Amino acid sequence: MNAPPFYRAMPPSVSPAGGPSAPGWIRGGYLGVAIFMSLGWLAGGALMTAGILDDMDRQMGEPAGDLGPIGLVVIVLASLMIYALIPFAIGWVVKTWTWLPAHERWTRHWKNWITPGMAGFFLLIPYFHFYWMFVITCGICDAVDRLRVQHAAGPPAPKGLAIAAGISYFAFPIVMPFLWYAFMSKIDAAAREIDAARSAATGPFTPYGYG
Repeated sequence: MNAPPFYRAMPPSVSPAGGPSAPGWIRGGYLGVAIFMSLGWLAGGALMTAGILDDMDRQMGEPAGDLGPIGLVVIVLASLMIYALIPFAIGWVVKTWTWLPAHERWTRHWKNWITPGMAGFFLLIPYFHFYWMFVITCGICDAVDRLRVQHAAGPPAPKGLAIAAGISYFAFPIVMPFLWYAFMSKIDAAAREIDAARSAATGPFTPYGYG
C-alpha cells in the first residue's frame, strides 16, 4: 500500500482528527433529485414515442401533433436537473473528506495532501472534474479500507462501484445518479461502522463525530 506524501508537510492549522460523516439528508436530497430527473426522462421519452406513433397514423397533409415536441421539452428540462445534483454531490464529498482524519486525506493519484475544500472545489473545474471524480472517490475508498483495517470494522470499500459510477457518467446517464447514490450509501455505512468500532474502543466520545 502506498505511503502518504510525507515529503509535503501537513498544514499546521489542520486538525488531526476527522469530523462527522456526511448527514443522511444529503443523500436523501440527491436521491430525490435523481428520481425526478429519471421520471422526467421516462415521461419525455414516452411522449416522444407517442408523438411518433401518432404522426405515423395521420393522413398525408395533416399537421403534426404536439406530443413529440412536448416530450422533447420535458427531456431537456429533466436533463437540466443534473445541475441540481451537483450541490448535493459536492456537499457529500466535502463532508466525507472532512470525516477522514487529516493523515488519511491523500491518494496515490495526487502528489500532495487534499483538503476537504479542494476535494469539492476541483469537481467544479470543467473537464478536469472528469479525472478528479475518480481521484476523490477512489481515494475515499482507499482511506476507508485503511481505517477499516485499523479498527477491524466493516466490509471492503466499494471501489469497483465507484469506478462503475464514474464510467456511467459518460455511458449510462439514466442509471448514473443511482450508482452514485449506492456508492455514497455504502461509504456512509462503512463510516458508521468504523465510528462505532472506534467509539467502543475509546469511550463515548470519538473525533469522528459520533458518541
